[in-house]
Amino acid sequence: MLAALGLLLVGQQVQEIPDVRFLNLKPDELLLPVFAGAKEFVFGIAKQSAQTYSLYVNELEAGHFDSQPVAYSDVLIGFTGWSVTPAVFGSTPCLALSTRAHRNQTVTRGKSLIGLKHEAERTWYVTEEGQILGEDCTLKMATGTWKMEATYGAEEYTATLTAPHQAPRKVVRSPGCGMDELSKSAFVPMLRADPAGKKSEVLKGDKTFWLLDPFTAVPVQIKAKVRGSFNATLFQRFWTGPQVEFSGYREPYTAWVSHEGVLMRVQLPKGTFLQIENKPTQ
Repeated sequence: MLAALGLLLVGQQVQEIPDVRFLNLKPDELLLPVFAGAKEFVFGIAKQSAQTYSLYVNELEAGHFDSQPVAYSDVLIGFTGWSVTPAVFGSTPCLALSTRAHRNQTVTRGKSLIGLKHEAERTWYVTEEGQILGEDCTLKMATGTWKMEATYGAEEYTATLTAPHQAPRKVVRSPGCGMDELSKSAFVPMLRADPAGKKSEVLKGDKTFWLLDPFTAVPVQIKAKVRGSFNATLFQRFWTGPQVEFSGYREPYTAWVSHEGVLMRVQLPKGTFLQIENKPTQ
């Protein structure tokens, strides 16, 4: 599906090597696959059939160019697929927001370009009212595999962390933000969709919420703000809606959401974006 995802930059071929440990990359130098959740952070948690969006990088916007007048195109570098389905966590009925994602990364060493492939799976278990009960995350990065399993309690959360070449370790934390803030803030709706596609209702123009860093299980503050709008012609029709900016953890991004409640695009830095490919059913 994702054959030939390497970039040709100024005539150089990206190399894929079996062992990249010699690169000595730290976790914060690795580009994470793009997790799902943008739509649910904006509109709240709800059942969602399986969706897959393609991840591209625009060579020109990313700075991958030389002095020659050539055309620059969008290059496929991965995908993000997700669904929201009924589940049970412990004995509590809930919804499972499940992500499976892939992303390619290119790093430079001297005059060589080294290609890295990263994969991730992450599932949040969330009540229909938007409270997180627990989550599982597996990061199969080019440099090793990290795992996190977390259970949210009333006053603390418990996480089991596994890092490459290390035994699993258990941590129990009472977050400074409080468990209510950690478990209930992420899926508070910011917008209410309009099925007619005329004008979505702004419920919260901005919000702050917390998510666990999948490498460390430390809560990270995320800020979201409804700012601006987008216009696009896709699937032989015109779409418009708000843009919601997210910042606070690694790469900032902007979600383009239509007034009907469709996630159209997620714009990341350096010309990278997640794009809808199939016509939405609603």
